[in-house]
Parts: sequence; structure tokens; C-alpha cells
Amino acid sequence: MAGSLSQGGQVVTSAAPTAPFPRRACLLAAALWALDVGGAYVLDALGLVEGLLSPHGAGLALLVPLAAAFYLARLVLLFVAPGFVLGAILLWLADRRRPAREGATSGPPLSPRSPMS
Repeated sequence: MAGSLSQGGQVVTSAAPTAPFPRRACLLAAALWALDVGGAYVLDALGLVEGLLSPHGAGLALLVPLAAAFYLARLVLLFVAPGFVLGAILLWLADRRRPAREGATSGPPLSPRSPMS
């Protein structure tokens, strides 16, 4: 039963069950933002531009995969995360606005005799 709580053997149903705020979507966007900002500082401290302009074998082997992961996370942050967060918030708002109909059916009541018989 949606929105029910048990209190001392009695079942109490809430009038309007609400979905929790989409924290996972917001936390994912916040983690991607932190990765974007932190990754920019790390790549700057490691000398990404200088390493690509004058490549050394060991330095380049570390910088290229790190830069690829950073730019992939940045693309996801800029193009995927906004739609993901907006969609989660819109679904949450739609669920909150939906009236709570406990026991309601989704059509007309069924008659004992069908018109086809």
C-alpha cells in the first residue's frame, strides 16, 4: 500500500503520498561539477598544455588518459547532466501534483453482463 505506516498494529495511510526529492540526480551533477573543477586544477598543475606541446614518453602516458577522462566528464556535465536533473525534477513535480486516489479504478465500472453476449 503506497504511503502507509504501521503504528501499534494500526495501518495509517497518508492522504497524499509524495515522492522524495531526486537527490541522486542532483548529487550526480554536483559530483560531475566537482570533477570538472578539480580536474581542471589537476591538469593545469600537471602541465597538460606544456606536456602536449613537448611530449615526453612517461608524462604523456599519464596525461592523455587523464585528459580524456576529464573531457568526457566535462561533456557529460555540460550535455547530459542538465537534462537528467531537469527530467528528474519534472517527474518529481508531476508526482507531487498527481492527486492521491487510493482504491480508484482506471475506467468505468464493469457490469455483470457484457453487451457482446
